[in-house]
Amino acid sequence: MQSHNPSVAIIGAGLGGIAAAIALKKRGYENFTILEKALDVGGTWRGCTSDVSIHYYSLSTDLKHDWNYTCEFAYNIHAYAKDLVKKHNLASQIVFGAEVISAMWDTQSQTYSVTTEDVGSKKRSVLVANIVISAHGILHVPKYPNIPGLSEFSGPVMHSAKWDTNLDLRGKKIAVIGNGGSACQLIPYVAKTEGVQLTHFIRTRNWILPAVSSQPVAMLQRKSDKFMVVPIHRYWKWAFKHIPFVTRLYRWTMFWVFESAYYLIFKIAASRALLMKGAKKYMNDTAPKKYRGLLEPSFPLGCRRMIFDAGYLECLNRPNVDLKEGGEIASVDSNGIIMKNDLLFHRDLTDKTTGKKLPFDVIACGTGFVTVSIPSVLDKFPYLLRGRNSTMQEFYDKHDGPLAYLGTAVPGFPNFFMLNEFIVFFFTQHLTSRVGPNTATGYTSVLFFTEAQLIHLFQLIQPILDKKVSSFEVTAQANEKYNKALQSKLDSMVFSFCASWYRAGSNGRNVSIFPGSALQFWWWCRKVNWSDYIAVGPDAKKFSNSGMGIVPLMSAAILSISMLWWVIA
Repeated sequence: MQSHNPSVAIIGAGLGGIAAAIALKKRGYENFTILEKALDVGGTWRGCTSDVSIHYYSLSTDLKHDWNYTCEFAYNIHAYAKDLVKKHNLASQIVFGAEVISAMWDTQSQTYSVTTEDVGSKKRSVLVANIVISAHGILHVPKYPNIPGLSEFSGPVMHSAKWDTNLDLRGKKIAVIGNGGSACQLIPYVAKTEGVQLTHFIRTRNWILPAVSSQPVAMLQRKSDKFMVVPIHRYWKWAFKHIPFVTRLYRWTMFWVFESAYYLIFKIAASRALLMKGAKKYMNDTAPKKYRGLLEPSFPLGCRRMIFDAGYLECLNRPNVDLKEGGEIASVDSNGIIMKNDLLFHRDLTDKTTGKKLPFDVIACGTGFVTVSIPSVLDKFPYLLRGRNSTMQEFYDKHDGPLAYLGTAVPGFPNFFMLNEFIVFFFTQHLTSRVGPNTATGYTSVLFFTEAQLIHLFQLIQPILDKKVSSFEVTAQANEKYNKALQSKLDSMVFSFCASWYRAGSNGRNVSIFPGSALQFWWWCRKVNWSDYIAVGPDAKKFSNSGMGIVPLMSAAILSISMLWWVIA
């Protein structure tokens, strides 16, 4: 045990890293440093909205009463993150432009040596920390489509994750390739640009649901040239600001709205079938009839992350927007895209053309991020992390992909904790995504999972900060038992019906999704089972067999009381 105050290194200044820093501050602890590769908190976002109610996609410790939209624009969430830094006086404890190169555990000193490199000068520095909290995103590497000749295109080739906001798109012919969440948020934004002719190439169909912002506090306005979220009504904004507990009560309501989606989509087959029918009707009613064959997916609802419509389907009705079959792209040359010699889908789906060349000024890729391919980033830890006996990469390789206890702790890596970190926005210079294995969600706010993890890990961190112990490490047995239970449940759920970025490893194991409800994850995190951890230090024996860990859900009454405490705390 060292005599000085234990130090904490937080990797990543997204909302997860900021939440961890706020939790430390609220406990009166100041000896921490946030290491952020980018030059600002959370990066720079343009033109997109969240796909979860903003009153729920924010920190429970810092409710904001004056949001403008129920599903907020990304720049406002960026401003929210910056406001959190200012409110809690975190700026002096953030090192920007610091890319983490390695973190090496020393058993004797019970510390990590964290090496960072300045992204500008390339100068390296070493920070010694007793605890490392990693909220470092891994899905930030853009994936470009594997199309012959793409590198030969003479115009700009941009990715939604590396969007050049200085490029003047007016009067341009733009090809958008990809049909994930990034493309579906990008297209309505670009299509409104003066004089733009936009062609969207899709290959993988996705379920597109109505925007969740169609809630009592706002309405959706739909016209032939416009589909946008109307601002939250001024009466609601006044109530959120002036009437105590209204904002928290509304957040609580949104929690249950999204929580019900888990049971309707993932647990009850009959309700999922009805929702699929409703989603199909929504897609058919909103998009042009001629595109129905191109839009409807072949896999069940929930197998991949659903897309909440932010104007994409309505945008397909615009006269300056075309939809084409992306699988019919043969190649790209310096001036545009060359189609295959069989079938070209144009505005008239019966039009057959052989080898037609389509000229474009700009190619925009909304094809997501490097995940399961070349090789899987989900299989790769983003920096060199060495624990007691191995690196994290060696641990991943041994177990054929990531494994973690509650998505938070890994055996062999004392005092190292991972947080769920997912910024669901595109058009970004710096997009982060989840780090903790099996803590992502296909239906609700990941920040709820992040805060549940913080409840768990601060029960471990506090004794270290109080110098009662020097380290905690989850046991291999607890980690194995937990992950076997997760995979057994995942195998019986809808996620097993299709390929997706949720999977990694040679056997395609789902390393991303937590198979239970958000409420269940919170319940599991709320109390540490100390027998699942190895403690080192003077008071280690006190933490050997006490506490309650992962247990079945209790009665509805106990559950309600527990959740009420969470709401008012």
